[in-house]
Amino acid sequence: MTFLFTDIEGSTQRWETHAHTMGADLAAHDEVLRDAIEAHDGWLFKHTGDGVCAAFQSARGAVEAAIDAQRLLELPVRMGIATGEAERRGDDYFGPALNRAARVMAAGHGGQILVSGSTAALLGGVDLRDLGEHRLRDLSGLDRLHQVRAAGLVDEFPRLSTAHAASELVVLHVELLGRDQEVREIQQRLETRRLVTIVGPGGIGKTTLARHALGTVGIGGAVDLTAISTDDAVPGAIASQLGHPSFDSLLVSPAPTTPVLIDNCEHVVAGAASAIDRMLESGPDWRLLATSRSPLNATAESVLAIGPLPNSWSRELFRARARDAGVEIDLEEPGLAEIVDELCRRLDGVPLAIEIAAARTRVMTPVSMLEHVQAGVDVLERPRFRGPARHRSVRETIAWSYALLDDAERSALDRLSVCAGPFDLGLAAAVIVSDGDDAEVGGQSTPRVLDLLETLAAASLLAVDGATTASPYRLLETIRSFALAQLDAAGEREKTEDRFIDHVVGAVLGIMERGRSGWTAQVLGELLAKYDNIATALSLCLQRDGEATRSLLLCSVSWGVIHNGHVDDVAQLGRETLDRWPDPEHPLWPDAVATLATATLMMGDIDAGVALAES
Repeated sequence: MTFLFTDIEGSTQRWETHAHTMGADLAAHDEVLRDAIEAHDGWLFKHTGDGVCAAFQSARGAVEAAIDAQRLLELPVRMGIATGEAERRGDDYFGPALNRAARVMAAGHGGQILVSGSTAALLGGVDLRDLGEHRLRDLSGLDRLHQVRAAGLVDEFPRLSTAHAASELVVLHVELLGRDQEVREIQQRLETRRLVTIVGPGGIGKTTLARHALGTVGIGGAVDLTAISTDDAVPGAIASQLGHPSFDSLLVSPAPTTPVLIDNCEHVVAGAASAIDRMLESGPDWRLLATSRSPLNATAESVLAIGPLPNSWSRELFRARARDAGVEIDLEEPGLAEIVDELCRRLDGVPLAIEIAAARTRVMTPVSMLEHVQAGVDVLERPRFRGPARHRSVRETIAWSYALLDDAERSALDRLSVCAGPFDLGLAAAVIVSDGDDAEVGGQSTPRVLDLLETLAAASLLAVDGATTASPYRLLETIRSFALAQLDAAGEREKTEDRFIDHVVGAVLGIMERGRSGWTAQVLGELLAKYDNIATALSLCLQRDGEATRSLLLCSVSWGVIHNGHVDDVAQLGRETLDRWPDPEHPLWPDAVATLATATLMMGDIDAGVALAES
């Protein structure tokens, strides 16, 4: 026989908070389950107060009944299915299969359908997600559990509530590279601080870092808030995943002697902060390590922001994950180390992006991968990845954070994507504020822009480098690429680029004016800091008609940075500019030619450089 057991998640708390509606809700719940079970030839042989037990001759019938019921149920019902021999006594059944079905159900979450290995072996053509082996409470041995997947059902849930859940969190299957200092910092802070929050952009490795940091000090429990959609649901999720029937019972119970991990808080920051504050207030022994893409602003919070991996560690991570995929990357091969370094640089040193790229080495060489990334082709996707959807690709990781912004914040991020390098407040305001933003134009714009920049930085979507005071802001290239696509789709790219060009040209004119009295190191440094955006503005001008003057102007100041590693870029842009507008009579023509001649000479082509200079 195959047995289906169901239970309403958090029913006790619901009776406390929604007693006036719970009776009617439970009656509707019973009717949905009864109809679904009978429609698939099952027998509902027992009610358990807030759940039912049903028997089926067919394993498929049990699964189909569960799917039909979940699509209609409004309460969060968890379901467990197991198959085996059972003894019937009157109107009831007894035997190990029923115990297993009950334990499988208890491991799940509201809206989730779990099946034991005994049932999965009988199912063909059913979409099952393998959740691995788990030890079910009070049962010997391990059972391989599967989640039923079907249209109309929730697909992502927190970690199963099994006996192995907490210990599995800190089983470290892969080596953590380049984060030793952060691991030590977390461990040291947890000795004196009761709440440490690891903050960083999506894919930067917050959860992996947290697992490794707690791996040596022990873990008092783990909570994953990924599947929680509202702030109100956070306390119940924390209690359930830490093995308590309600959040109140958690608060009056002794705190674990080792830290507890509260993972993935960014989409329910207010709810997580409130719940954590209550936990810390309930007793002095609580120690919590949280991960989020933005600070929680909880009481006594110690925030540790983590950024991209240094390039040397990025290269090692790429090689290690390629080896895991069965591909050996020989960095001693001429030119290959440089290619891998450039690829990792293009991926911003984001571990998730590097790991996905390394896995692609089964079908692509690093050279081919770099060419695709440079051309804007998205190769960073794992179509068969079974983890959280937001980690299936870099794009989905960014989209997760993007969805948490309001309209004004999304618009600001999209518009900032036209900035190719570090930028200052003036350039940010120029691209964010358009003539259509009535309330933001003029003197009122700067405070609003600062608020938007602060929000984007808090959400780990904007990097702020305090050491680079001239141009302190920048977007990681992966985030910039995503936002630029949104700007394009909204039909705002061209007019935003126009505002960008206008501001850059104005900045260049100011630099040239200061340069007339002497090209000091300070003036040249300012020019160098703006070079990426100057080059981008020049490239945009080359694509537009009637931009001869502005193009030659931008080209003519590029000589100031060719001594800083931009010789090839300057030469390429210079040739394109002179070919696009061959006008020796233009007053800026000599300056532009001088720029190209200098770059050509520095590249070693003496004859061509002299010829340009003489022209």
